[in-house]
Amino acid sequence: MSVTPLRMHMQLRPTGDAPEPRGLAAVAVLDEHLYVFGGLLEADSEAAYRALASNPGTCVSAFFQRTCEPDLWRLDLQTLCWERLWTRGEGPASRAGCAMFAWRERLFVHGGDTYGTRYPANELFAFDPATGTWSRHTLACKNLRNEPGLVAASGV
Repeated sequence: MSVTPLRMHMQLRPTGDAPEPRGLAAVAVLDEHLYVFGGLLEADSEAAYRALASNPGTCVSAFFQRTCEPDLWRLDLQTLCWERLWTRGEGPASRAGCAMFAWRERLFVHGGDTYGTRYPANELFAFDPATGTWSRHTLACKNLRNEPGLVAASGV
């Protein structure tokens, strides 16, 4: 017996003000919303990818001139409407290549590269969508440094 995969394509047309095209942004899903944080603007992304291909193991921030604002965007997956979230509290600075995951009704952002630094960041921030507030958390391991992260499968 042969099984032929059914391929269906549908073009989605989100509304609202969408974030600028960017690369190395952090993305997570929480409560039927897709969140996007930081990243490199498109022109910087292309230059960084080319430079990284020629210099493996080098911190990505060595190759870009600017990141996006430390902005947080939300796409409602039911209505397909984008909105920029204006947040409060101590949130992460502009960065690219960080990991973001959802856990216990909050979004967590860790690591990534910030402009002008030689090593990836070693910071953990939490965002509470119910209050629109960021908070900074202390890591138990002070010397935790890694390449830009990837989190999948609901943060596990």
